[in-house]
Amino acid sequence: MGFSGTINSQPVDQYILTHLVSTLQAIASAQGLNLVFSTDPNQFEFQPFSTVFLTASNDPKTVLNTVNFGYSQHSDPFNTDQNDEAVVFTPSLNTLGYSPSQADVDNFVNSLTAAVGRRVGELVGLRTTADSDPADQPIDIMSANSVFNIPTALGQTYGFPDSSRRLSTDFDTVINTNFFLGQQNAFQLLSKFLAP
Repeated sequence: MGFSGTINSQPVDQYILTHLVSTLQAIASAQGLNLVFSTDPNQFEFQPFSTVFLTASNDPKTVLNTVNFGYSQHSDPFNTDQNDEAVVFTPSLNTLGYSPSQADVDNFVNSLTAAVGRRVGELVGLRTTADSDPADQPIDIMSANSVFNIPTALGQTYGFPDSSRRLSTDFDTVINTNFFLGQQNAFQLLSKFLAP
């Protein structure tokens, strides 16, 4: 991604991973969802867990259209498969044009949060929704444009909205997850089986 050096006395890659995990955990905790994020597999020893791989490899499937940023093994309604996997191709995020500055590293973390959050959402049964509005609070992490539509306003965050949102259509950013009918209330679905 062109990021190098240190930020706040941390190597930049460690800074990115630390903030990615803490942001994802903050989203889940703020909504009372029993999701635990970590880069340490020992934290989940002897328990089922899903894995989202971050890779520096290029997406082998998509050459021109990189707005998916990754793939999930499947959409898993009710989280019945607790050992499923997904992948996020970080080179796909190059299309966002972030520069190697502190501000853009933080913007990159937000975009990466959305890319990973969408994969996590799919692994627990959610579907991609239509593009979100920049003024939404929270910005639906499952929205087709969530990687581009990062939180910029003070106090704005990503989340799983407690309102019905239209599923992805032909008229949004993602072109391979289109639904002609249907809505999703992400928080209501997740709270049924991920509440503590």
